[in-house]
Amino acid sequence: MEGQVTHIDPNHNPDESNDLVLLSTSPVFKSFIYKYLMAFTPIILVIVSFFTRMLLDSIFHLASSTVTSIVTTTIPSVPSGVPGFMNLHPTSLMNQYSAGMIDATTITIFMVAPIGIFILFACIGWVLRITEMWTGTALTLGMSTVIGILVANVTGYPPAMSSNYLILFLQWIAFLVQPFSVIGTIIAIAWSEKFRRSIRYTITKDGVWMSGGVWKKQEHMIPHIQIGRIVMEQDFFGSMFNYGTVIPQTIARWGAETSIRGVGATGQKDSMGAMIGYARGREEASRYPLDCLYGIPNPKNAQSLFQQFITRPAKLEEEQLSYLKKIYEMSASRNMVSGSDVISPTPSDIAKSHISDDKRDIAVSKDSMEEKSTRMQEVGVIRLSDTDFPESHACSVCGKKELPPFVGSDGKTYCKDHYPPKKS
Repeated sequence: MEGQVTHIDPNHNPDESNDLVLLSTSPVFKSFIYKYLMAFTPIILVIVSFFTRMLLDSIFHLASSTVTSIVTTTIPSVPSGVPGFMNLHPTSLMNQYSAGMIDATTITIFMVAPIGIFILFACIGWVLRITEMWTGTALTLGMSTVIGILVANVTGYPPAMSSNYLILFLQWIAFLVQPFSVIGTIIAIAWSEKFRRSIRYTITKDGVWMSGGVWKKQEHMIPHIQIGRIVMEQDFFGSMFNYGTVIPQTIARWGAETSIRGVGATGQKDSMGAMIGYARGREEASRYPLDCLYGIPNPKNAQSLFQQFITRPAKLEEEQLSYLKKIYEMSASRNMVSGSDVISPTPSDIAKSHISDDKRDIAVSKDSMEEKSTRMQEVGVIRLSDTDFPESHACSVCGKKELPPFVGSDGKTYCKDHYPPKKS
């Protein structure tokens, strides 16, 4: 089912799980509504181009009429009897260049709308990485251009840079963008939906897997150990329908700011100048669906899983330090005697032992010495350099002090490197 999520326990312990997949999900349909709306850009641009052509045509027509009126009213007529080459009325001069002005005006208007507008929004969509915006726009203009060239050649005009051929070609483009804008929109929406269905997010004990793509398949994995911060985003509709975006990022990149400052001066013999510049930018995480968990249902489940994994190393380190501290304190307080059969107990042995306040005798459980020695080798060993620590902790071979020490069957104390002692 679309957007299905594997059920997980919010109090899940990653170390105790034997499941390979802890969560598997994909973007919901509602999260892609914005992208579907961006696919309607070609149709909107057709409407904008129509009104832009009307506005530009009115402006050029008004400007042309104003220039003609000024010329005809300011330049007087030439009286009769003047030689023929000078007997030219200003109106006749304007009529000679009116055809060229009309052609240039028409070409300029069509180059602005729709060609210029479509190219501008295609570039904007490409820069902003709004694929649904620039793909439909580029497809519409591309298909209209190809068909416009074919139709202009079929009509009989030679494919040269003549004004008649160029105007006919631009007129066909202006006409063809209307039907092709619908086709481009349908293609962009179908591509977006297929892309959404191809995306899959999977969280395991090792990391998070992101896969998807239509023309080019992508699959990459981010280990939990590399994730330093989890950001969850929900807009108004996301909060209403319980979907959102979870962004796993490292602390080094998220929110980092860069600034550039410069002071410069240039000069020549007759001129000089100075300049001060400043630019500042802020790095943010990518919201591209293959760079984060985009538009997933129940985003707090994924956020909870990530938080448990990224905080696990700190908790393990804290537990290890607390455990070693207890071993150190208990071993130091017992002031072990050289040659005794006692070793520092593990936390499981603490409950089995009893310390007398008067004689400070230690009653050890009945576990064999071999089992205790094996268990002590599995825990961490602390190298000590404190001269105040009892000499009984020093290795009888190399003199190193360790906590806990290892007592051999001969009653002597050894370090981890020389235990068990070699038989002579």
